[in-house]
Amino acid sequence: MVWESVVNGQELNFRLAGINNQNFIMRDEESGSWWQQVSGEAIQGAFKGQKLVSVDTDELSFGIWKRENPNGRVLRPDDKVLAENKYESATWEEEVGRMPVRIGEKLDATLEPRT
Repeated sequence: MVWESVVNGQELNFRLAGINNQNFIMRDEESGSWWQQVSGEAIQGAFKGQKLVSVDTDELSFGIWKRENPNGRVLRPDDKVLAENKYESATWEEEVGRMPVRIGEKLDATLEPRT
């Protein structure tokens, strides 16, 4: 799910704040509000209760994209972010996969973790 990053006319910039039960939690740098990926709703902070507007997107492989956009360009990593080592590691998915799942009820023991 992709969300528009403008709320009440203010452009917001988001960073990863955490993961809650495999739900990406974003924090906007401008107000410090926390937003749920799954609903686009601010769950804490100055924008609590407000919702981001959903933006339609397609997810496709690079090969399909390149075939459909033969003159398209791919952005390279930002040198400043790269120099400050602020990109997520290549093993980020595996690291998150090892994090415990926390919910308010007992987990079903017949399912593998994160199922």
